[in-house]
Amino acid sequence: MVGTARATILGEVLRAGDGVATRHQLLSAVPRTYLDFAVRRGELVRLLPCVYTWAGRESAPEIRVRGAIAFAGPGAALSHTSAARRWDFPLSQVVDDRVHILTARSVHHRSAEFVVVHRPRGDVLADGLVVARRGIPVVTAVHALIQTWSILGRDHRRAVVIDTVRDGHVRPRDVLAATAEWSQLCGRRELRELSHDLQAGAHSELEIYGLHRIFRAPGLPPARHQWELLVNGRRRVLDVAWPDLKLAVELDGAAYHGSQAARERDVASDAALAALGWQVIRVTYRRLREDPDGVLRELLRIIATRRAQLSA
Repeated sequence: MVGTARATILGEVLRAGDGVATRHQLLSAVPRTYLDFAVRRGELVRLLPCVYTWAGRESAPEIRVRGAIAFAGPGAALSHTSAARRWDFPLSQVVDDRVHILTARSVHHRSAEFVVVHRPRGDVLADGLVVARRGIPVVTAVHALIQTWSILGRDHRRAVVIDTVRDGHVRPRDVLAATAEWSQLCGRRELRELSHDLQAGAHSELEIYGLHRIFRAPGLPPARHQWELLVNGRRRVLDVAWPDLKLAVELDGAAYHGSQAARERDVASDAALAALGWQVIRVTYRRLREDPDGVLRELLRIIATRRAQLSA
């Protein structure tokens, strides 16, 4: 009876911590001998130093996250890629199973097992740096993005920033404002340049390349990027547009293979735009990369013709 009651109490303590509890919390409810007995019997497992969970749950991502927070103690927050995942950033190409934690410098915990402990530049975590996200303290979305940038390789970090901004999780202007305070950030200049490009409307590496190589060329009128309009009651976003000329450029990326279904969608979409007086020019990834000068010359000719048509 006593053992059953104590097992029930252990379960209540773990449930109160959403599946994890510190040794101190458990010992406040049951004797040390019973806690150690429960571990020996395989009912509980040590997840981290002085942190426990139910046997069989130790590999669950949410248990690992909550265990890391319990291990680091009050004031700790998820950071870096762990915070980015908490904010639902697109990290499918990023392999990092560790749990990153940010703590004040006064906290002396070291990284342990799957937990990586980071400390801020100052003595304490800055006001406004940490918020709650699904019941877990986490750094703000913009700081999660910048921290993630700091630990990823160049190709991955650019893709994460572009996808995160495109999906609306973070605004480029917020990245620019935050990086103003990160003078020692690795790749800071590149991140700021990338953020300026995204703020200008680019949504992919191909659009960034076009922005620098073609769409800012002398003689080309200023373009609008990611121009939105309604077509047959549906929202359509054009990669690059000159609304006064009703002229648009659509960029087909490296992953575009021109399947029959894709071609049919493009034809239908372009026909709907044509009915509204728009002309759409499609440029493939290969052509933009291999013949940017040719693309620019063609675009200049089409713009001149378009102007003549509209002024006639």
